[in-house]
This record gives sequence, structure tokens and C-alpha cells, in this order.
Amino acid sequence: MFAEPYRCRVATLAASLCLGMATVSLAESTGTLDKVRAAYLYQFTKFVAWPGPQREEVVIGLLGRDALGGAEATIEGRRSQGRVIRVVHIIPGEPLPAACCDVLYVGTQPGNRVFEIASNIERESILVVAELAGRSETTAETLDWTINLVQRGTRLKFEVNLGRARDSGLLISSELLKSAVSVLDRPGTVR
Repeated sequence: MFAEPYRCRVATLAASLCLGMATVSLAESTGTLDKVRAAYLYQFTKFVAWPGPQREEVVIGLLGRDALGGAEATIEGRRSQGRVIRVVHIIPGEPLPAACCDVLYVGTQPGNRVFEIASNIERESILVVAELAGRSETTAETLDWTINLVQRGTRLKFEVNLGRARDSGLLISSELLKSAVSVLDRPGTVR
């Protein structure tokens, strides 16, 4: 009877520590920041459930050849939920193939570009991760991400768009939601 609550507390603590370790002072080098971004992408795959049959790999698509400055090598081949992580690069401006990836990192693309990309994969079950500064909860272009990496003081944190996740058929763990700086349910509503 003691083991179950204890196991839950340990799992919660472990999840918080894993996500907490992925913060970094923004004053540090770009290479370090890219490694933190890669670590976040890897950690996100542990806390998201995709609908339907799963492929043997978790495919993380990076928009642009140098989206993470080579830091993707730190997560390539690792395992998440019993599946191997594979990283693919997607060339900006080219159409995204259907079911190209499980996670799509669009990074710091302008908001209108994120909107264009997201509208092309609207019905796909893809976790879209962006890094949009100055997000506005009422602007449609900035709500087409599922997770947005944001600066909070000198740290890189994240916020979750739960409405987009639901629309994409993704289930996001409550542990990930607890670690977010904000959780948006629908435009203009913050939990």
C-alpha cells in the first residue's frame, strides 16, 4: 500500500528534475542553448502519447538543415517510450510529406511561417514545437504550435497549447503540463 503513492511521488519528482535540468541561462553559448533545445525535444517525447498504431521510431523533424546547430546528435538513437529517436531535416519551403514525423521543431520561424506549416499538417498527429518570442494568445498565427519554447528571465522554459494538442489527437501527460509556465486551452484562455 505504501509503494504506489511513493512510486507516484518518485515519478513526479523524476519528471520535474528531467524537465528542470533542461533550463539554461540564455547568456550561455548558442551551442549550449541548442543542446537544451534538443534535450527538451527528447523529453517531450516521453510525455506525449500519439494516437493509433505506433511506428518503431519516434521521428523528430527539424525545419532547416542547421535548426539545432548539430545538437540533434545528442538525442539521435536514444530511446523514448521503447522507441528509437530518429532525427530528420526538413527543407524550408518544400511541402511536408504526410506523416513525416511525430515531432516537428519549427524553431524561430516567423509566426506566419508557423501558421503556414501548421495548416499543412492540421489533421496530422504531429507535436509542433516552436520558439516564438512575444506570443499573443489572441493571434491565430501564434497558436498553431503545440509547445512553444519561451524566455522567462534568463531561462528557457515552455508553454503548452492544449487545444492544439487535442485537435491533433495528442495526449499530453499531466506531468508535462505541471512543468509548463502556462497552459492554453483555447485562444484567450490560460489554465
